[in-house]
Amino acid sequence: MKPLKLILSLCIPGVLYLFRGRLYLAMLVPAISILTLALMTATRAITTATGIIVCLSAMALAHIISWIHGANLSKHKDLSLPAWLLGWAALGILNALAPLAFHPYRAQALGMELYYIPSNSMAPTMLPGDVVIADKWQEPARLKKGDIVIFDHPEMHGINVIKRIAEITPDNVYVLGDNKENSLDSRTLGSIPLSAIQAKATTVISGTDYMPRSLTH
Repeated sequence: MKPLKLILSLCIPGVLYLFRGRLYLAMLVPAISILTLALMTATRAITTATGIIVCLSAMALAHIISWIHGANLSKHKDLSLPAWLLGWAALGILNALAPLAFHPYRAQALGMELYYIPSNSMAPTMLPGDVVIADKWQEPARLKKGDIVIFDHPEMHGINVIKRIAEITPDNVYVLGDNKENSLDSRTLGSIPLSAIQAKATTVISGTDYMPRSLTH
């Protein structure tokens, strides 16, 4: 296999089948990835660290199996130019469809949102550059001491703040940053109304090794 074909077939799911003249099999590979992501989204399993790993592993496994299978197939026939162009267009659309369709509706579909950590106020649990997956469907009544929550800044509305619950009452929570030496929290802001809480953090994805880690026990 020529180097360019090898690189493309390794990087783009389904391309090897296209090189082998199996257009329908080429479309099947990204379709499996879309179905996998749709299933994990529908069950909200992807909001957990385990769910992310399972989803990515399943998509990678489908690609690896299809690549091994395609590598052992003999070339079926040369596709006509229209079929070749159609195949490339379809592969591009299908491989981009899942993330493009998922991203704008992730909060509505999953009841979750992504938050970026800008400071070290929650170190060592979260560091600048980490990404937090938070459950927006979490009922305030089910929150407990130790949960990490995202809430609207009581003085600068529209600014999200992430802290850990230190104390909780029927109407308010007292929150602290894990890095108590460098954290703007309830020691300055006072108690936070439960109505201001937007979500509960469930998973953190490291900004260095990109591995997800659960924040719930």
